[in-house]
Parts: sequence; C-alpha cells; structure tokens
Amino acid sequence: MRLYWRNEPLFSANAAEVTAETDLIRASTGRPLRYLTRIHVRGFIEGNGQKDLTEKEVELRRKLLNAYGDLSLRRDDGQQSGLAIDTRASITGVVIDRGPSFREAQGSEYVNRRTVEFSGVAEYVIPGSEPAIVSFTETFTYTGTCDPIQTWRQAVNARPVLQIVSPGSTMRVVQSGRAVGHLVRPDPPPPRWPFPIELRHHRRIVHTTGRRVGPRGGDVIEPVVEWTYEYESNTPLVALPTVVPW
Repeated sequence: MRLYWRNEPLFSANAAEVTAETDLIRASTGRPLRYLTRIHVRGFIEGNGQKDLTEKEVELRRKLLNAYGDLSLRRDDGQQSGLAIDTRASITGVVIDRGPSFREAQGSEYVNRRTVEFSGVAEYVIPGSEPAIVSFTETFTYTGTCDPIQTWRQAVNARPVLQIVSPGSTMRVVQSGRAVGHLVRPDPPPPRWPFPIELRHHRRIVHTTGRRVGPRGGDVIEPVVEWTYEYESNTPLVALPTVVPW
C-alpha cells in the first residue's frame, strides 16, 4: 500500500504507518452536525546520505504546505483504501494541520532514511443537518405590573406624603434572542403578541455573516440572526421563551 497526497505518492510502497480517527461535532442541543476525520501518518523518507535526504525532506515540506488536496492510502491495485479523506466532499477541505515533524534523531536518520510524522484533517456535513440550529437563546424582560402609580409628594410644613397619581400603569416587555444556524440562516420566531401590543416601530432584526471554514464560496457555517420585539399593555402580559429548536 502507498500513501498519496494530491494524487502524488509521498513515500515508497509500504513505507508509511497510517491510522485514522473520527470525532462527532454536535449542536448545543446534542444534534449531530458534522464529523471530523483525522489521518495520522508516520512515514519514512528513503535516501542515500545527508544531501539526498535533506533535499527530499525539503520537498516533502513544500508538498504538504499546498493545502486542499486528497490524502489517501491506496491499495496495491491503485484504489483507495478506507483510510482516505477528500477535499470535494468536505466542507473544510483537507489540510495538513499537524507537522510535518521530524522527531527521530538516532539510528539511521540522515544516513538512509528520515522519519516524519504529520496529520491531515477534514470535516464532513451529516446529510439532513443543513437547517439544524447550532445554538438558540431567547429572553423575555418584564418592566412594570399595571398597578397604580404612586409617588411621594413633598409637603411645605410636614413630612412627605405617599399619593396615588394614577389608578393604573402599563407593563413593558422586551422579547430578544439569538439563533445560530448550521448551514442555513434561521428565521427569527414571530412576535409573541400582535399589534397594537407590539410596538412595531421598535422591531429590530439583525443578520450576521457566518464563519468561513473552507476555500469555496459555499464553505460557510453558523450564520446568525438576532431579534428584539418590544411590547406595551395596560393589562399584565405573561409568556415564556421559545423552546430551543432541534
């Protein structure tokens, strides 16, 4: 078997130890969103003497710095084995994010071989998770109780007197929140109360760009929407925040 990067072999046949691991990336609700696959490589550059091995080491470093290729261990028949990550199917593209590291300094190092270690990594979207909500929070803030308005009135020759200046008041409520989508920007929840309780002229919706994770235009995750609705009523208002969407 032989290791390839960007369709070029990096080492001689059977001159690399290749392993892989996969981690699941979840939303705050626990919903699976993407999985991250990492391929670890411990390879052996074969050569003849210090000059030859140095040149091959420099060339390997140059190749691995060229990101967004496919990293695969191929079988003897040239087909990919199960140890492969490719850029086209990945939302991040494949990059070498660890190494190359040369930690061996004993034995035949710089005599007839150089031992190198590095890792390639890529993230893949789980089908059906595109419209998922990564995180969601909403708050209702209440001000006032609709009770009578009272105030302390100063007297000229006596202590202040508590007086009711209006038999009733209003309650003000602010509904605000923030939602982060996976690949699709979420819609804000609708106002909890209709006009005229909602002060429509105070309504506020904010769209924020997502996070770029790959080289292509569509490799963007976690677009954000924020909302603020204000209400006022002469009778008490009661509501609870929206349940976190799945």
